[in-house]
Amino acid sequence: MKRNLVLSFAALVFCILVPIAAQAQSSEITFYAGGFTGDDFISQPQILFGDPTHNTVFDNNVTGGFRYAYFFNSHIAVEGGVGFTPASIASSAFVDGGSSFRSVVGVNTYVFQGNLLAHLYRGPVIPYVTGGVGAVNFDFRPNEFVFYTPSETDFALNAGGGFKIPVNQTTAIRAEGRVFWMDPQFSAEGTIHFVEITGGVSILFDF
Repeated sequence: MKRNLVLSFAALVFCILVPIAAQAQSSEITFYAGGFTGDDFISQPQILFGDPTHNTVFDNNVTGGFRYAYFFNSHIAVEGGVGFTPASIASSAFVDGGSSFRSVVGVNTYVFQGNLLAHLYRGPVIPYVTGGVGAVNFDFRPNEFVFYTPSETDFALNAGGGFKIPVNQTTAIRAEGRVFWMDPQFSAEGTIHFVEITGGVSILFDF
């Protein structure tokens, strides 16, 4: 009889604590800004520019966005995010036996990521590593000289790491670097890689 009571009590505690533990998982949302280094990740489709004598990509060094992470425990999380980068391509070419043609095409660029994130240890500074997959979407904006402006979405891999510095129980400062590998459809260079370096503020909450 006593054994049955103990087992019943243990089962009741288990049934109560498991849902509470599931509800107490932590979430984190990070707002970040930063920039890029490495290969130009802005594609330059030949369908837009033909074979120009000169192409210049500019304004593609700044990015901003947000990331949301869900922690299964104090160390492991899944994280998704999206970043936005405005950019432009200036192109000049010689046509019709020497006539000069110049054009500027704007490019809205979105970087999407889905990653696993792991805290290495917890302390005054929390180092972490991250890696996963994603996509880079290029949305070419037309101008008066260009009548056909395609959009392009390319698969990308990324890996990196960084650290967090907790400010209080719900806020942390975050710094990070990620290397991206991708093979743009319109790129003549094949596989390219670039580094995204960001800093931001993370807000912690229960979800």
